[in-house]
Amino acid sequence: MVVNKRHLSLFPNLCIILLSDPYPKLNSMRRILLLLACWLPLILTAQNLVLNPGFETLKPNSSIKPCQYVRAGKAFTNAVQDWSAFNNYTPDIVIWHDSLRNCPYPQPHGGHNMAGIIAYHPNADSGYEHDYHELIQGKLKEPLKPGVTYRISCWVQQNDSTAIKHLEAVFGRSASIIPVSCNNLGVWFTEGPIIPTEDFNKTIRDFGVKPHVVENTVVRNKPGAWTQVTATFTADKPYRHFIFGNFSSDAQTQTFPVVSDSLMALRNHNKPYFQKLKRIAYYCVDDFSIEEYRPEDASLQIAAALSTQKTYTLTKVLFNTAEAIVLPESFAELDALAAYLQEQPKLRVEIGGHTDNVGEERANALLSENRAKAVCQYLAGKGVAPERLIAKGYGESKPVAGNDTEAGRKRNRRVECKVLDSTRPQGRPSH
Repeated sequence: MVVNKRHLSLFPNLCIILLSDPYPKLNSMRRILLLLACWLPLILTAQNLVLNPGFETLKPNSSIKPCQYVRAGKAFTNAVQDWSAFNNYTPDIVIWHDSLRNCPYPQPHGGHNMAGIIAYHPNADSGYEHDYHELIQGKLKEPLKPGVTYRISCWVQQNDSTAIKHLEAVFGRSASIIPVSCNNLGVWFTEGPIIPTEDFNKTIRDFGVKPHVVENTVVRNKPGAWTQVTATFTADKPYRHFIFGNFSSDAQTQTFPVVSDSLMALRNHNKPYFQKLKRIAYYCVDDFSIEEYRPEDASLQIAAALSTQKTYTLTKVLFNTAEAIVLPESFAELDALAAYLQEQPKLRVEIGGHTDNVGEERANALLSENRAKAVCQYLAGKGVAPERLIAKGYGESKPVAGNDTEAGRKRNRRVECKVLDSTRPQGRPSH
């Protein structure tokens, strides 16, 4: 069967009909399988624009051996097809095979190859003039389309043993290494490639280059596990290349565990240079993806969640700190929710705002209510009848994670959509 655009447009409605209450005998597993079957043609049409996304294709004359650190700046560029690095730095291209023994690197997320970068290594520890960050540059199959929103993702793993062995290879085994996780992993897009001979970290410092997307939460993982880092980005130029790494100074970068400069200075007092404590965040990186973020992608998640669990967390709805103005990055997901609600004209929902516990409790309750109202106003502007929308602010009263870490606080700062009933409410809407 040839699936054309008209056929594709029917799949969401078909899924919603089959998942609705007239079919109560469908158990949860059958509903999920049915949903996947309905949406599979849409999922298969997604195109990853990143060339050589898993670093599997090496150049014919590559001299990199399995499970080997890269010791020369040009080695990464000379080894990996469609990727490059900068000559003053030495990101790794790691070749891994099941037959390897005593390899300090973990197994790649997919395939046999992956990259490795240092994302945090303060100059106070290294003795270098500036913080040491490694950046890698990828290439796209075709330019991004201005005005189109894209979903960016990659898989990363912070690995303690790899970080320790990496610095031991530089400073010797007498060095004391403190492996950490960090935030500020970001992506910066460019229309043309940055040449490998440029000291791009110096360019960042001199010209204030800021990544187009950045992960503000410290990226942590359980030992041996991989974490997917994702973001959305609306292109404003026909970008063809991108650079990945930490674009911020280490003074502006958060870590876990937190080891302050003052503590480091105290513990390193009168120690020989090679025996001084040194902090490093080293990440294995694999399986990059940049593809168009289609409203139907979010629609799939919304339809499944509201049809079965009766609640959906709007993960892409963002606000500036202490503000209740919906940011443009939120529009794609809100448009998908609006489309779903228009397809279910009798459905009434609550939009609930939630915060972390930073600040005063009363102020957080008011802020969360105003954010919920802002979302309701946006949905109403997209054609959803206002009387079907109830805004409610919960403040910090219903956390879904601990507030003792930034990652937990980020999860608690959220907006949720909850199904109330399928009848029209009486009286005036709350927004």
